[in-house]
This record gives sequence, C-alpha cells and structure tokens, in this order.
Amino acid sequence: MMAMPSARTTTPMPSHGAEPPVTGLQFEAQRRGRTRRSPAPCNDHRAPREVAITPTTSVRINRFRALISALPLVYDVLYYVYYSVYAGGYSVKRNRMEPRTARGQPTLTRRAIVDAALASADAGGLEAITFRRLAADLGVTPMALYRHVATKQALLDALSDRIFEELKLPAEEAADWRDQLRELARTFRRLLLSHPAIAALDTTAPALSHNQARAVEALLRTLDRAGFSPHEAGLLEIEFETFVRAHVRLESRGRAHPASDDERTARLREIRARLLTLPPDEFPHTVEVATRMSEPLDPDSAFEFALDLLIGGFEKALERHGRQRD
Repeated sequence: MMAMPSARTTTPMPSHGAEPPVTGLQFEAQRRGRTRRSPAPCNDHRAPREVAITPTTSVRINRFRALISALPLVYDVLYYVYYSVYAGGYSVKRNRMEPRTARGQPTLTRRAIVDAALASADAGGLEAITFRRLAADLGVTPMALYRHVATKQALLDALSDRIFEELKLPAEEAADWRDQLRELARTFRRLLLSHPAIAALDTTAPALSHNQARAVEALLRTLDRAGFSPHEAGLLEIEFETFVRAHVRLESRGRAHPASDDERTARLREIRARLLTLPPDEFPHTVEVATRMSEPLDPDSAFEFALDLLIGGFEKALERHGRQRD
C-alpha cells in the first residue's frame, strides 16, 4: 500500500548565513534612508526585524550628530575660558570684561608687571627677569603677561621709564650752568645706585618715554644756557649720561659682592706688593703711585673728581669757540 503524502507541506529553508530576500518596500525604504536592516539572522532563522525611522527620530539623530561635531569647538571654548578667567585673564562682572588675577590677588595691570620686574632686577639683576618667573610671582600664567607687554624688550623699555619716574629734578635751576650740571649728575647717580641693574640697560631706544624726556629736556636746557649749539648739546647729552651710567656700573659691581674689612685690606696689600715689584726703570711712574693706587677709594670723592673733569672739558670746548656764557 503506498504511503500518502503528508498534508503539511514544507518550504525550503535558507542555507546558513544566507541573507533573506529584500522586498520592494524594504528596498525603497533603504534607498531613502528611512529604515535599517537588522544583522544577519541567527540559527533560529527568524525573519529580519524592520526598524522604521520616524521624522522625530531622524531629527534627534541629526541633533546628536551636530552635537558630536561641535565637541572640538566646545573644548576650545572651555580651554579659553579656563585660562582666561581662572589663570589670570579676564572675569565677567557687571556684563563687561574686567582684568583680574587668580586667587583673589590685585588686578593684573601693566604697572603691576613692571613693578614686579623692577623687584626682580633689584634682587638678581636683569638676568632674573623672565616671563615665567614674573608670572609665578604674580600668580598668573605667562600668556597673561603678553596681553600687557608684548616682548621682553618692551618690558625693559617700560622698566627704564619706570625708573625715570623716580628721578627728582631740582626744583630751581642753579645760577651757574656748571652747578646745574653737577646737581643733575648727582641726582642721576643716586637714582641708578638705588636700582643698579638699570644702569646696564641699553639707552639707544628709538623713542624716549615721557619720564625719560623730562630728564633729557632738563639737561639740554642747561647745555643751551652754557652756549652749546643744538647739535653739540645732543652729543654732550649722550656723553653725560654714559659717564654717569659707566661710573655707577663700576661702583655697583663692588657693592654687589661686598668684602669684609680684613679681606679688603689683604687685597690692597697684595696689589701694592705687586706694583712695587715692577722694575723701576721700566715703570717709574707706576711704582711712584703704587701706594696711592692701593689705598681704599671713596666712591663719592672719585665721582666728584671725574665730574669736575667732565664739566671742565665742556668749559674748554666753549672757550675754544668763544661762546662761553656765565
């Protein structure tokens, strides 16, 4: 007897790993980007699940993508805000940007930076002035300083102007131009001795600041009273300032490394002994003044002696041209 076929028919199952066919609606939806295909079916061979993307979901996805693309910009903004607000830049107060410093310190200004540089120069010389060290002293980042001082040379120029602000010019001019020059030289020397590192600053700046111009104007006015022409006065002003600066640099060198009385006496004795051992027939004048050259030198007396020689040279120059004024 023949076996009757079963009433239940079976459909061929797709082979393992084969992708189920795509319907026309699915193909159109995929082309428009509105549906997503699920991963390859598992062993249970269930039909793929279709996920419809509604307009609301699409808007949310676009917003998320925009947020992800904006993350680098957000990072840059946060970085700028941190280093500007919390590291010495600016703070938002009363709807405007106001300069400030970190940790509640006084407001960061150009004057505060110059004063800090002056303190560093007085303590350790011009070599001690660095933007990194100034920033540490002021409690800010080095970049915060560049908002007020662009370069180190600009800082040194501002420092020189800051020093001349302390220069106290004589209230009244002396009757004799020679006495006026002496008083100006003494005043300038006292100023540089209070800040010896400034004596080494380059004085060839292209333009004078207001405080420097006050000192130069006072000196040029005195030289004009003496009878010098504008060209001569300009040359003599440079020589006059160079003389005072050079004298202060030599004088401050000994003050920077003070020695005890015993060390100084021993050093002078050694110098005298060496001078006296020179052959008298070859160095007669040196041996003659050996004792005087090995004696302690009074800086004030030495400065006044050299200043008299300088002013005497000015006077002789006027006499040669017959233009001397009393």
